[in-house]
Amino acid sequence: MIEKSKPIDTQLSNPENFLAGIPHHILAPLRKNNPVIWSTDAFGNGFWSITKYDDIVAVNRNAEVFSSAEGIMAFPGTTLGPGKPTMLMEMDDPEHLLNRKLINRAFTLKQINQLEPSMRKVCRETIDSVKYLGRCDFVHDIAAAVPMRVITQLIGNPVEDEDYLVALSDRVNAVGDTGPVMDAIEEVFQYARAIAKLKSRSAPTTEKDMSDILLSADIDGQKLSDIEYELFFLLLLVAGNETTRTAISNGILGFINNPSQWKMLQSDPSLMESAIEEVLRWSTPALYMARTATRDTKIGDQKVAAGEKVVMWYCSAHFDEDAIQDPMKFDITRKPGKQISFGGGGIHYCLGANLALLELRVLLEELLSTFKQFELDGTTSYLRSNFSNAIVTLPIKFELL
Repeated sequence: MIEKSKPIDTQLSNPENFLAGIPHHILAPLRKNNPVIWSTDAFGNGFWSITKYDDIVAVNRNAEVFSSAEGIMAFPGTTLGPGKPTMLMEMDDPEHLLNRKLINRAFTLKQINQLEPSMRKVCRETIDSVKYLGRCDFVHDIAAAVPMRVITQLIGNPVEDEDYLVALSDRVNAVGDTGPVMDAIEEVFQYARAIAKLKSRSAPTTEKDMSDILLSADIDGQKLSDIEYELFFLLLLVAGNETTRTAISNGILGFINNPSQWKMLQSDPSLMESAIEEVLRWSTPALYMARTATRDTKIGDQKVAAGEKVVMWYCSAHFDEDAIQDPMKFDITRKPGKQISFGGGGIHYCLGANLALLELRVLLEELLSTFKQFELDGTTSYLRSNFSNAIVTLPIKFELL
């Protein structure tokens, strides 16, 4: 059992340690020797780091004991600070359930499946813009472009704002510097307000985008408030863009380093479901999520006191040798069901999971039908963040089919 009086610097609070991707050299020893460990960050704040798969799944599924209302980040408090409104991810039931019902109308499976034709068109147009060049920056030209264009259509944003929104999303995710992040979040709110104002002035139409649905959502007279709409806009912009972008970027890097897996998927499309699951496991778009204990409890054999923060390192769970066979191997034939990038069950299972899965499938299908193979064509760089596993640059060269 760990003594809190002797905190250990796990180095996981330092975003510099994530500039080369997931720091397996730090996480593997923790899983083996200190699977639940008390540590401090650069500001002297304490929290429990959890690194084992089964422990993380158990915490995720127990929202009564492990609350989201004190924030999902490793630092104390909610994302926007004390006394500020909170996002859906930082609510507990019953408030969480009510807001989820309001928002869920824009994310029904029927609603999402209707997007496939336009989504495929976006993927094809994006790929066509670079395929004859022989090389590109996969992140900038494809991985970031596709989900942002899809979201632009979903929300009704002006197309010319896409590059600005990608850059803004990156600024929100660069969690190493709190001040600039808060400035970026406020900028997202201002943009959301501008879109809502534009909608209020527009003539009614039968074609409803997601902004229309969210702004008009009503359950028993309850509507999303202005700030709730802005908070969900933030969540959609960041999570909706980053999940697909980060997953497909790390996935393509995985295929580059394991070219036989790309050839296997091209020759056997029935592997698509398991391939997407493996891409999500391998990439782990959100490196961690945090909860706060509502009462004295235990994680494994470790006592956790009420009020203490618990950080679930998804990027460790996905490579837990006791839960996943040969986890350091990128294997698209792996039996699906182990990846927890969408939350690992419980009330906070990702609302946009169906959207992300559809985007990944359609984009992979279009890439597979266009490119014979990929190779690295320069240096890969990652976002300076211990929260998002985003690749910033991925220069590649490729051969067409």
